Amino acid sequence: LSQEYSINSIGRQTNILVTIFIDGLIALFLARKHCKDEAKWTGIGFGVLESMKKWRIYSDWNFSNKLFLLEAEYSFLEEDHTMAISCYNASITSARQHHFVHEEGLAE
Repeated sequence: LSQEYSINSIGRQTNILVTIFIDGLIALFLARKHCKDEAKWTGIGFGVLESMKKWRIYSDWNFSNKLFLLEAEYSFLEEDHTMAISCYNASITSARQHHFVHEEGLAE
């Protein structure tokens, strides 16, 4: 399969971007555990969030709901629950509008 689809193919790039998004969600979840490596996981999650901001410029359709969800998780980590709720709702709305049912479920 890897010979048929090079690393530069759209399908492979999409898989990489989705994997990075999931890595960001996992990192922010692990940071919320407040263990000794919280700073490490927060840094990874924040880095993914910053990347998602850049990618959203190129495709709001594909990345807005993901960005909102990462922002919600980061806000929750920072104990800004009002912002977290706002971002969760924005992520749900964006995912619904763009027909990303599986990502709508993540945000709910």
